[in-house]
Amino acid sequence: MQTVRFRKEIITMLQQQKQTLILSMKISILLSETASVQKSTVIHDFAPKEFRDAILDMIVYHFHLHPMIPNDQNQYFTADEIWFISVREMYQFCVQKDLRNVWAYMWTNWYQKSTWRLWARSASSDKMGLYKTTMLVEAHWKVIKRDYLPRFFRPRLDLVVFIITHRLLPHYQRRYAQVISGREKESW
Repeated sequence: MQTVRFRKEIITMLQQQKQTLILSMKISILLSETASVQKSTVIHDFAPKEFRDAILDMIVYHFHLHPMIPNDQNQYFTADEIWFISVREMYQFCVQKDLRNVWAYMWTNWYQKSTWRLWARSASSDKMGLYKTTMLVEAHWKVIKRDYLPRFFRPRLDLVVFIITHRLLPHYQRRYAQVISGREKESW
């Protein structure tokens, strides 16, 4: 019952978005015609500075929402409900602040269901990632620098590639073979 209501709200929101997009296209055509007649240049800021922090904070908040974690009001939502609430919140913010281009960008690149699954934690409702990719890469780079490049402050890229392919990978291959054969246990 609740998902039917959410679907109806999404459909009406998408219809409103379509009407807004058509209207903005008509306005941009009219502006381009008047600008060519008047020979004046209009500088349009895609996302004004006063809204950038609020937009980024909203994206970070949406990223951290997950069905296993309650929200600020101690409510649990499903993955679809989280997606819908996040889309509605971003859409309403963009409409209130008259940020049509920002909403078009956010919808196209971040908030459509197909792209939402790529970055939001709520996309996989049965699992919760403990690590972030940057943290893993930084930890791995620290190991490489400490164990294989201790005497180099800023090693050249060809040296780093050589170390990774000729020293680090053979080490991991040996370790993997030892774990598979049962000669060594996993550290975790």
